[in-house]
Amino acid sequence: MTEPDIEPESSQQERKPCPFCGEMILQIAVKCRYCEKFLDPSTQPEDPNPPPAKLTVGDGGRAGIGRFITLPLIVLFIVVGLLFPFLVVGYLLFF
Repeated sequence: MTEPDIEPESSQQERKPCPFCGEMILQIAVKCRYCEKFLDPSTQPEDPNPPPAKLTVGDGGRAGIGRFITLPLIVLFIVVGLLFPFLVVGYLLFF
């Protein structure tokens, strides 16, 4: 005796291609299981944790404060780097 081939219920239902990725999904699908995009924007749940706002130059100057700290430090390192050999030689000459 052989058992009859029983297909899963999902394979008996009609399928359609996903409009975003093209994979075959169920006709009644709300969200694509491959690319995870919602097929109908009205059924998409609202994001409880929206991404944080990015700081830009036009946000009251908060993002530009780094240049006032970084630029003087860079200049200081360049000046010390250029003067270091003279400082060492001068130190050795006096002792």
